[in-house]
Amino acid sequence: MLLQTVSRGHAQRAWATAFLLLPLASIVWGQQPDTPRRPKVTIHVVTPPPPPADTPLVHHVAPDAPLLVELNQKTQLAKAETVFVFSRGFPDVYEGQPIDRRFYDVLQPFYGELAFPMKEPEVFATYRVALGDTRTGYLLRVPGMYQPSAIDLWVYDSRMVRFEPPLQLAEAYGDAGAEYELSGWLVDLDGDGRLDVVLRQQTSYTRMETDSLISQSDSLWIVSWANGVRTRHGGGGRGAVQKTPMALGSSGRWQTIMRRAATCHTCTSPPKTFPQALTLERCQQTPFAAVT
Repeated sequence: MLLQTVSRGHAQRAWATAFLLLPLASIVWGQQPDTPRRPKVTIHVVTPPPPPADTPLVHHVAPDAPLLVELNQKTQLAKAETVFVFSRGFPDVYEGQPIDRRFYDVLQPFYGELAFPMKEPEVFATYRVALGDTRTGYLLRVPGMYQPSAIDLWVYDSRMVRFEPPLQLAEAYGDAGAEYELSGWLVDLDGDGRLDVVLRQQTSYTRMETDSLISQSDSLWIVSWANGVRTRHGGGGRGAVQKTPMALGSSGRWQTIMRRAATCHTCTSPPKTFPQALTLERCQQTPFAAVT
């Protein structure tokens, strides 16, 4: 009898303990483990585009091709002796209109960024200019270092019925003391009735802790066309901390032309405000007119 009473009392205490612990157990069981939530990872498989030399744009593009129709509709015709091409904050003169995304596939070999899905447009049509009797140059704003800040020249040759690979005329960016700026001019340097290209590239590196200049370069090139072939003259500049260096070609003719092109240096700072359409502004120290 005593054993039965003790067993019953032990059982009652066990049930009482379980009853008291039940709310605590429910709280513990209801808690989530204290671990960070894993972010969602989206895997996008990108098929590498073909090399630029294998793309249809540089082999055959009919005059009535949809891409040419798109570019002619969305570019403004720039009628000027000289077109000054530059990159800076947008919206601006070279803001342009976004081209239809269906053309991104044929442009991917030249701009790999187009292979990835983007919410915002990456390619914009701005202006077109007659470079000669059979060649038209289309100025497109395209992906640059951090954003669509580069201006490329796409030349369509109606006689060859194809585009040339793009030529970058302008880009500007900076980061952590490094600055890069490329500007271009479309101008007839040798009087043959066809526009040539003058390119000026400026770079600088500054030690941010002391704000001291480490290095600086300033280079000048000329790009011309002869018999449908694009040729680059000059090359490189002179280096550290020189204000007006200039690289000259080997021939006397191109030395003369590049000395003349060097006067374009005075037109590298366009006015802060621009009209809606391109207008000519004559630089005081150069025979060329900068389009602004």
